[in-house]
Amino acid sequence: MPPWSRNMKSREATKRETRDALIRAGVALYIASKGDQPSLDAICAHAGFTRGAFYVHFKDRAEFLLAVIDHVMSGFVEAVVGDGGPLKVPETIGRFVAVAQSQGQQDEPSSLGFLVRALLRYPELNERYVRMLSSTLEGLTVAVNRDQQSGNMRDDVPAGDISTILVTAAMGIASLAHAEVRLDLSRLQNSAAALLGCESVEVEVPVQAPEPELSAPVTPSVAPSVPAEDP
Repeated sequence: MPPWSRNMKSREATKRETRDALIRAGVALYIASKGDQPSLDAICAHAGFTRGAFYVHFKDRAEFLLAVIDHVMSGFVEAVVGDGGPLKVPETIGRFVAVAQSQGQQDEPSSLGFLVRALLRYPELNERYVRMLSSTLEGLTVAVNRDQQSGNMRDDVPAGDISTILVTAAMGIASLAHAEVRLDLSRLQNSAAALLGCESVEVEVPVQAPEPELSAPVTPSVAPSVPAEDP
């Protein structure tokens, strides 16, 4: 590999690392702010970079906020879906319960709470959220159908309907958890497994949902409307 090629890869890696650090700083400060908007100076200081570095990667705060929200959404969905392998219904239910429990047990503000606030404040981001949920729904339907065919789950209800009910229930539980409604999630998990005719599986996840791999910038059809830039 010629030296110029190595240097180019090194520069690209450094750019990715800088962008990733800024996004992670944004995640931490936006979640901790409980609805208040952290200043760009605070975000840059938290990441260890200058405003100049910020504007190399994001044209404005709106684009940056979208990247932060996308990162949080991806992390939550990945925590529930798992490692990207074929979905298994009992494990998927167990992972969601574990994530919901860990979010509710945190003394610090949760990423789930930030996500709920962001979607309520910026409805134009719902399209991205719906696409992610639709992808999860498709994978879950395949898993339900597979378990039905193998005799591990009741087969008198269409697989797509079961998947839709599970995802809808999961979103409702997430909203209740954000509202600090106390739920016996373990009992609900066992009841859901009994209704589906499958086993109930306990799954452990970190208190904080795992960090998803940061990817290329997200290009929204409509950028979220945010207050004016800091002077």
